[in-house]
Amino acid sequence: MVCPQKLDEQNRRVKTDGLDAKALCLKLDRFVEGNRDALALVRVPSEKEEQLRAVHRQREQLVGARKRLEAQGRSLMVNHGMEPVTSWWKPRTFAALDVPQWMRELLGNSQPILLALQEKIAALTIQLQSVAAPKQPRGLGLMSSVIIDREIGAALVIGARLPVIPAYVPETELSGDFPADERFGLTNQMRGAAVSISSNIAVGSSRMSRTDFARFVEIATGLLFEVVSQTTIALRRKLLGPDNYNRIYAAAEKHNKMLSGLRRSLSQT
Repeated sequence: MVCPQKLDEQNRRVKTDGLDAKALCLKLDRFVEGNRDALALVRVPSEKEEQLRAVHRQREQLVGARKRLEAQGRSLMVNHGMEPVTSWWKPRTFAALDVPQWMRELLGNSQPILLALQEKIAALTIQLQSVAAPKQPRGLGLMSSVIIDREIGAALVIGARLPVIPAYVPETELSGDFPADERFGLTNQMRGAAVSISSNIAVGSSRMSRTDFARFVEIATGLLFEVVSQTTIALRRKLLGPDNYNRIYAAAEKHNKMLSGLRRSLSQT
């Protein structure tokens, strides 16, 4: 199987099954002759993997449906000059709603559906969290752990293709000591960038093209430098002590060497 791509290389803006088949055959011919960049192959998940993924994907769909219905209720309040109420559908909040009777009746049509959705979401959440590993790195929740494992877990088992890269720079958990007002500032930025390092490597390792893989490794390297930059800012703002800064810097330097070695190996023919 090949990943979706534009086959109209000459930009003729004419698309037929015959032309697509001819373009695919030409690419396949180049691929068989040794041009590994002619086609980008993708890994097909097993039936068991798809079954496991279906659970958290259904949960995400139910969460989306709940958010849409809840947003419709808030929009109804706003459209009639009222302050929107968060989670208006929850039993205690709904009972205390200060809205006209006609609006309460309209909202009451959606409330049972929202309650049923929330019940199903809670049950799926417990089901997913129960299969997560008991000890998770700080900053990585049980739900996130299961989703990462089922969506890209197979790609994380890279074997001999590259040294195992940690899920994120462990020392970035020190950001948990930042003040509360930094909770949605440097803390989230540092953790987000650090977690994305291994995610990009995992995605890149699933690509059959060395060029594609190298591109994701470059992105991971940029994210590593982003972590170092944010750590330096934290040091200058006295949110992080010199000892902790040196620990993060040393870990980042070690991972940078690993990524540099991986890029060099991918550039070799």
